[in-house]
Amino acid sequence: MPTAEDRDRNKKAAIEATICCFETDGISNCTRELIAEKANLSTRSLQRYFGTLMNLLRAATYQYMSTFNEQYEKLFRSYSVDGLSTLQQLEFALRMHVYLFQPGMPSIIVMQELEAFWKRQGETPPHELLGPTLEFQRHGYKERRYGYIQGLLEEGVENGSFRSDLDLKLTHAWISISFSGMLSRLAVASEMYNDVENCISAKQIINCYVEAVLAAIKA
Repeated sequence: MPTAEDRDRNKKAAIEATICCFETDGISNCTRELIAEKANLSTRSLQRYFGTLMNLLRAATYQYMSTFNEQYEKLFRSYSVDGLSTLQQLEFALRMHVYLFQPGMPSIIVMQELEAFWKRQGETPPHELLGPTLEFQRHGYKERRYGYIQGLLEEGVENGSFRSDLDLKLTHAWISISFSGMLSRLAVASEMYNDVENCISAKQIINCYVEAVLAAIKA
């Protein structure tokens, strides 16, 4: 009879195998048989541990997309933002997305496939490219919130860093949609935006975008 340790190990193997399927086959093509083969488990074991295939896909999605949030926050905390102005904090938060193009990071393409898949199921994915949960201080209180970028926009208008006539809802939507779309394009056609001869890199493109955002919103 499997021990609790065996169950935990097998569940971890199943989730890791499912994530492997996300990256090689796509979430829509994941089957119990494919996952069981990669995890070296039986389909009955998968059913015993997770009940349904959708439950397993959901657990693996959370694990995969949580990696983005964890890595983003780890990088964010590795640099001190104390003493930085609201404008500088926003600049820093956006520029840090360059790290997504480093080896070993979650695939932007896979993350967007997961987001689209779960939205078709009527569910909201756990994390998005511009939506990590971070703790920050506002009005003397520390709070952990999902919309760190949105919080900075609100703070910037209040303290005069950003234009007083800024439409916060529209500005946040503009940044979220255009920025994530740019990241997606860089990931899908990386060879087009890695022109060695002309020295055009993902980092340069992201930095140019960030400069345009800051120029449009600062007071």
